[in-house]
Amino acid sequence: MLKKILWVILFCFFGTLVINAKENQKDYIREYSDTWMIRLFSQAPFLQFVIDYKNYDSISDDDRTIRYVPNTLFNLGLSVSYNNIGISLSTKTPNEKYDKETYGETDYFDLQIYYYLQKFGFDIFYQTYKGYYLWNSDKFGMSQGSSRTIRPDLSMKNIGLNAYYVFSDIFSFSAAFTQSVKQLKSAGSFLLMGSIHFFSVDSDSSLIPPNQESFHQSYAGFKKGKYYSAGVLPGAAYTFVYKSFFITGSIFLGTGVIIENYTVNEGEKSKVEMLIKANVRLSL
Repeated sequence: MLKKILWVILFCFFGTLVINAKENQKDYIREYSDTWMIRLFSQAPFLQFVIDYKNYDSISDDDRTIRYVPNTLFNLGLSVSYNNIGISLSTKTPNEKYDKETYGETDYFDLQIYYYLQKFGFDIFYQTYKGYYLWNSDKFGMSQGSSRTIRPDLSMKNIGLNAYYVFSDIFSFSAAFTQSVKQLKSAGSFLLMGSIHFFSVDSDSSLIPPNQESFHQSYAGFKKGKYYSAGVLPGAAYTFVYKSFFITGSIFLGTGVIIENYTVNEGEKSKVEMLIKANVRLSL
């Protein structure tokens, strides 16, 4: 079934590129030069941390996977752009409440700067979160809302740069995310993305529940880590246009390398691994 879906997607994109190869770019894209764009947007801020269980025994991997998530809801953000460059910002709103006695309180800050031309673009993002809770505490015999499941000391930082190259002349990636360009007709394109990324997690004590330490072996006592990664991701994007309505979706999948530095009971550890990277975006 998955193969059939992939073939349909490939057919749609190749069809768009071949049929419209000789079309006039002006029939598909309209630029708004020297124009300020201000818009409000809604998002669900979410930056989680997962410690996977890698040993294979009678217990499934998911049964011992440890997952920390922030206590956040949908909020409003502000985006301002001029021509091809823009900035968006979202942070905690004063009225954002979600059972703080059970799940604790999360403070966060989310900033993005982006620059898109017709064939090339990049975005830089900076996210900080502080205050998490153990999402699947019941699997470890712990009551949600106890001092062991609410972690106000746990903080995470996520910083990165993504650069894009668009192969088609009749598809605008900028139209979906800056609105300084308008996609007049439905079109798609293959893209190539390069990504560099830094992620850190920091806490005062081990993030592994006491009764699970022995199962996580070399990660026993894990309380902080820094991760540096880089990768190359081929992908595709498509914008469907109907009158004044549009929806754009993009997906990237590739590989890269990650450098891990973390602190456990045995002390400081480091390793280098290959990884699979994915990126999915949607804009209305």
